[in-house]
Amino acid sequence: MCVPALIVLIMFSYIPFAGVWMAFTDFNVVDGIFGSKFVGLDNFKYFFSENSMGWKVTYNTLYINFFGLILGIIIPVSIAIMINEIRHKATKK
Repeated sequence: MCVPALIVLIMFSYIPFAGVWMAFTDFNVVDGIFGSKFVGLDNFKYFFSENSMGWKVTYNTLYINFFGLILGIIIPVSIAIMINEIRHKATKK
């Protein structure tokens, strides 16, 4: 009974750590995850440098998520309030 829960725990908790480690290395497929050279924050410095699109990508991500949350909250709550305000039982069903 615990095996499915352990599989989900490993998939969503421990496997993503490989991606975090890869973010701090100069990843090379031949060398593998732990054989690649550790570069620290150099990848992030490059991503957010002036010549890179890092700031634009970050802005677009925050913009899309902000409006997705706003539309995902306001519209459903408005519809729920309108449905709740319907007076006739026949139309509620």
